[in-house]
Amino acid sequence: MRKLYLFMTMTLDGFVSGPNNELDWMGVAATDPEIEADNLALLQSADTGIMGFPTAIGMIPYWANAARDASASKSDHEMAVAIGKIHGLVISKKS
Repeated sequence: MRKLYLFMTMTLDGFVSGPNNELDWMGVAATDPEIEADNLALLQSADTGIMGFPTAIGMIPYWANAARDASASKSDHEMAVAIGKIHGLVISKKS
C-alpha cells in the first residue's frame, strides 16, 4: 500500500493564501536550511503530487521556470528538479 503525506505551507495561524489566492507571502522570509533539506528529501522520495487548482496555476509554472533558470538559487534549482520528476495531479471543480 502506498503512503500519502500532506505537505502544506501555511503560517502558524492558518494563513494559506491572500484574499485573491496570492502566494507572494511564501517568499518573504528565508527558509531554514534544515527545513529545506527535509522538504527536498520528501519531494525526492515522492512519485505523485496532488495540488488544488488555484495553487497549481501559480506553482507549476514557477517551478518549471526555476528548473531552467540559471540564476535560480541552488536550493530552488534542486527543489525544481525534484518537483519536475513528480507525476502531478490537479484537483479542481473547474471544467
